[in-house]
Amino acid sequence: MPKKNIFVRGIDEKIFLEFKSKSVVKKKTLGEAFNDAMILWLKTNSK
Repeated sequence: MPKKNIFVRGIDEKIFLEFKSKSVVKKKTLGEAFNDAMILWLKTNSK
């Protein structure tokens, strides 16, 4: 299966990569890692 690059406007790629690497350790899916990154991004940008 080919890798798919996911780009979401507004989310910081660095934050997403951090959660993506943590998801491997915690055995989470990529979708769960993405959700965690979005939650953090929303918390930091909702001022």
